[in-house]
Parts: sequence; C-alpha cells; structure tokens
Amino acid sequence: MINTQSNKTVFVFSLGQLTNSSVTDSIGSFAGLWAEKAGMFKSIVYPFCWLGSAAVYGYDLIKEEEIEKFKKGETTPQQFRQYLRRYYDEAEDSKIDSAWNKLCQIDEKVIENVISLQNVMTKDENIRVLVVSVTNPINAEYIQSALAEKVEGFPPLGRVQFALSYEQKTTSLTQITTTALSQNYEGYEVVSLHNAMTTAASIGTDPECFQYRPYNPSIGEKLGDVIQGVMQQSI
Repeated sequence: MINTQSNKTVFVFSLGQLTNSSVTDSIGSFAGLWAEKAGMFKSIVYPFCWLGSAAVYGYDLIKEEEIEKFKKGETTPQQFRQYLRRYYDEAEDSKIDSAWNKLCQIDEKVIENVISLQNVMTKDENIRVLVVSVTNPINAEYIQSALAEKVEGFPPLGRVQFALSYEQKTTSLTQITTTALSQNYEGYEVVSLHNAMTTAASIGTDPECFQYRPYNPSIGEKLGDVIQGVMQQSI
C-alpha cells in the first residue's frame, strides 16, 4: 500500500497514453507526397499512392528493418529521412517529418488529459511521472514540443522523465522501464499504469511497495483522475 504521507511515488505509463496514434493519417500524408509528382492527376493516382505507402510501411514493420533500427537508435533522423527518400525522393525534411508525425495526434482530448495530469502533480509535490515508450526521435521530439507549447508549464521541471527506446538502444518496454526506475527512483513507491510491467521483482524492489494497475486510455478516464484515485485509495 502506498504511503502518501512520507514516501514519494512514481507513476509509470506509456507515451501512447499521452497521445492518440493514427497510422492511417501518416500513410495518407506520405501518399500525398507521392501523388504530388502526378501534378493535375494527383486525385486520380492518390488511391494507388496510399496503397503503395501502406505497403512500404507494412513491409518494413514485418521485416523489422529501418523503422525498427530507428526505434533502437541505430540510425539518425537524417539517415531515416534518406531511407524514406527512396520512395519520396523530392520531399524536404520538413515534409517528411510532418507526414511521419501524423502518427501522433495531439488533439483536444489529449490536451485535457495532460492538463489533468499536471493539475494533480501541482497539488502533490511527491508525485513523479515516468513516461516510457518504444519510439523514435522525430516522433518523441514532436510530442514533447507540442505538449510544451499547448500546455503551459508542462512538463513540471524535474518531475516528468521520458525513458525512450532509441536512447536505451532497446525496444523492450520492460527493460526501458526497469532501467529508468533503477537509475532514478530508488526508494520511490512504484505504480505502473501500463502493462509492460507485471512484477516488482524485476526492478529489485519489495513487492509490497509495488502496485500494478492496468490502464486503458480508451475508457476515457483522464490520467490525472487515475493518479488521484490511486493516491486516495492509499491514504
């Protein structure tokens, strides 16, 4: 049971719980880049470009090639852009980044969710947040920049940490999480709100100090409300 009166608490959740993901929007944007070459016939060729972009994305995921390497930090953003230029050879960096970042949707619901998180953290200085993700630097930098721009004062200085796959050179969420916890949160109570961690043993803490709670953002419950509810149950 968490002791909120004397112990600091770190809540662990995934970057995907801060955003909405849309692969189809990203594919559509890349299809638009491809179709631009057709000029006045763009609307005619667009459906074929969409299918082609979907095939490129799907094939790469199945083969675990360039996208996987990018997530592991084995290639730089510029190298990844060069890879995409095999198919979208005339696209500028900014257009490639824009299409790639369509994977991450920062809409009004996302903003409300982050505000609720920030409000709870403002009320309790013992709360820390660890955001973990299998992602890449282009998406991660876009998300962090967009949230900082749209939510004043986010993230609270020193109280929100991002632990990302390309920094740790692994796509194992459990490894990413346990490494960040062991390096930065010794003595903290740990509450996991994502399903990559099912045991406290792997982080070397007393199981009684670990509370595991699956969290599904589709139910509409804001992160701030989830955290507040867990803290209230612990009093």
